[in-house]
Amino acid sequence: MTRLLELAVSNRAVLKYQLTDDLPAAAIDSSQIRQALMSMVINASEALGDTSGMVTINTGLLRADRHYLNETYLTENLAPGDYLFIEVSDNGGGMSSETKSRIFDPFFSTKFTGRGLGLAAVLGIVRSHDGALKVYSEEGRGTTFKMLLPIATAENQATEASRSPKKPSLDGTVLIADDELSVATVTAQMVEALGMRATIAHNGRECVEIFQSTPRDFELVLLDLSMPELDGAETFHQLKNLHPTVKVVLTSGFNEEDAAQRFNGKGLAGFLQKPYHLTELREKIEAVLGEKGQGDTEK
Repeated sequence: MTRLLELAVSNRAVLKYQLTDDLPAAAIDSSQIRQALMSMVINASEALGDTSGMVTINTGLLRADRHYLNETYLTENLAPGDYLFIEVSDNGGGMSSETKSRIFDPFFSTKFTGRGLGLAAVLGIVRSHDGALKVYSEEGRGTTFKMLLPIATAENQATEASRSPKKPSLDGTVLIADDELSVATVTAQMVEALGMRATIAHNGRECVEIFQSTPRDFELVLLDLSMPELDGAETFHQLKNLHPTVKVVLTSGFNEEDAAQRFNGKGLAGFLQKPYHLTELREKIEAVLGEKGQGDTEK
């Protein structure tokens, strides 16, 4: 991810790596952890504001006792023991205690949550992995976010392998419309991991312009609901005007009932709630491209 991370930080930020060699394998969904890491790095870069500074990524292994875990945001009843960690630090202005107490509110926005998935989604990803998130911050002395992740055992590696049989690659090109750099780049990686090609549009208007130039090149459009220039609904309307049979899958952090209600009866091909796994993306793409004339999202 190093090249993507370097593109994600501001020109004033220096990205530094302190990575521990020969760590054991982690029991994770790599695509989701990439999304979480990208958001943490973007937040750290934004925390520097208009000043030059350093964003540091550390990895390692630690033994977390009950006292340590009690000071983290964690999965319920998480057991003490050895955990892998990924730590993102910045030397920006830090957070006040009031800001720190609200950073995981889904709709709380500061320079720490301006882009990326948002820290509420990062915390959700970590908890879904039976992990923990520790936050250190002090005004004037920067901020550190540390993800604790479970070590893979022979048992759960075998379980994951049995759940993920080799499947044939998919084919075609997907147009990804998302204004969040972290989400767009990781989604493109996921699409390419499935054997398809990916084209990224950074807002609704760019999506329409790219599609209009070669509408028959795209088997599918992954369309974010909330974007500048044109939002998801208006972008969808213009795409349908250009090519009525275009297959569009809506993506959003909101649930399907809230996000897709404006699209009822208008030919939406599907819905994916962020963050989603690679297997969920594959299943959705297979379902949508296998459809013959079924216009609306199934409820």
